[in-house]
Amino acid sequence: MSTPSRLEQEAIAFSYDSSPEPIPSVDEVLSVLSELRGDITHLSDLKSEEDKAVEDLFQALMKLTQLLQWATVETSVLPVELGEVESAKVTPEGTLIYCRIDGEIRTLDLSDYDNRDVLVEVVRDLAPKLREILENPPEFEESVVEEPEPEPEPEPEPELVLEEPAVEELDVVEEAEEPITEPAIEEP
Repeated sequence: MSTPSRLEQEAIAFSYDSSPEPIPSVDEVLSVLSELRGDITHLSDLKSEEDKAVEDLFQALMKLTQLLQWATVETSVLPVELGEVESAKVTPEGTLIYCRIDGEIRTLDLSDYDNRDVLVEVVRDLAPKLREILENPPEFEESVVEEPEPEPEPEPEPELVLEEPAVEELDVVEEAEEPITEPAIEEP
């Protein structure tokens, strides 16, 4: 009896027949596929909930517009990929506006799914700052607005009433007109 070639040995090693595990039945495959479908549905629901949470966050930021102008993002929480950032702020629409040390100003849409990691870090940084601003709002000097003295109201002018003129009826006498006749032209 001859020894199997190397190719035959590899084919036997990778075949199902040489595997110690039995081939799964159709019911087992269907069960696993059903579980996968449930997992995918669950992941889809979680993604929808995450999108809704991000949308709600930006709506809340829109309401806090005036507070956001006082809260800056700590540059150390931003990823290195953005470069050396000098300052950063978040707009109520969810855009991170940052100024790099080289003077270049850039923006990053935090509502974009690819930027969710940056969004989480920015919210972690801004949440305590916004809470502090809400609890201890900045004091503004009240500006004094001098109102001009009211001018005396002018006396109302009497209302003009227009009356229709009276029409007198006249007796009209018609003159009879004489018929116009054309003069005859004599020929020489």
